[in-house]
Amino acid sequence: MSETDAGTYFELLRRDVRTLGVLAAAARNANPPHDASDWVVTLHFYILCIYAKALGRCRGKEFQDHIGIRNWLNTESDLLAVAKSYRKTEEWSRDARYEGRIFDAEEIRNLHRWFRTARDIFVELLRGNACQDVPVVEPVNP
Repeated sequence: MSETDAGTYFELLRRDVRTLGVLAAAARNANPPHDASDWVVTLHFYILCIYAKALGRCRGKEFQDHIGIRNWLNTESDLLAVAKSYRKTEEWSRDARYEGRIFDAEEIRNLHRWFRTARDIFVELLRGNACQDVPVVEPVNP
């Protein structure tokens, strides 16, 4: 498969990054400032999910749900290194969405570490699958 096969996901990544930036800036600039850490965490997870779907597409796999992605990450030897970081981000996203969890600065630093770990592996593997225009998303503070 080629980069064009993952291109739709790369556009989605770019859109999600813009949305994340808009959300974080609006929350910081609100009067009074608004804690949007729950949605910042959630969007970071969805960005990782899109990286996984892009890599899956490059490898001839299509995923319809999070369980399929998680199972794939836990069974492919070159993806095992991403599985834990992906899973932790997924768990926190679920806590944010369904439990209304808010995250403190230390937790956001942990999120960023997990995010970078997973992102770097996905980007390297995507580039190894002939995808050269892979967006390298930087984590965003709430």
